[in-house]
Amino acid sequence: MEAEAQFHNYFACLVFTSIYTISFLHLPCAICYVCSFLQGFLCNISSHTHTHTHT
Repeated sequence: MEAEAQFHNYFACLVFTSIYTISFLHLPCAICYVCSFLQGFLCNISSHTHTHTHT
């Protein structure tokens, strides 16, 4: 049971490290993705508070 948990921790660490490395190598892409995500998130919030006049 403990070995399985340790394996899951290792796997999670490995996935996180690989994602972090890819994000670091493609930093402009990552920034663009985060910005577009935040823009969409803020747009969703604003559309809930008031209707959009533009499409």
